[in-house]
Amino acid sequence: MSTTKWEYRRRSANLFNEMTIMREMGEEGWQLCAVWLFLLYFRRPVQEQSD
Repeated sequence: MSTTKWEYRRRSANLFNEMTIMREMGEEGWQLCAVWLFLLYFRRPVQEQSD
């Protein structure tokens, strides 16, 4: 059984830039996982390095 490891990122947003931030982060493979006040929290799977 493998467990997925995640990396997390927090971005501050406001009414004028939140959709732009969500689009940019989504294009980079980030998933929106939480919103709190003016903060957007994203996660994406960690890329496993091959030897």
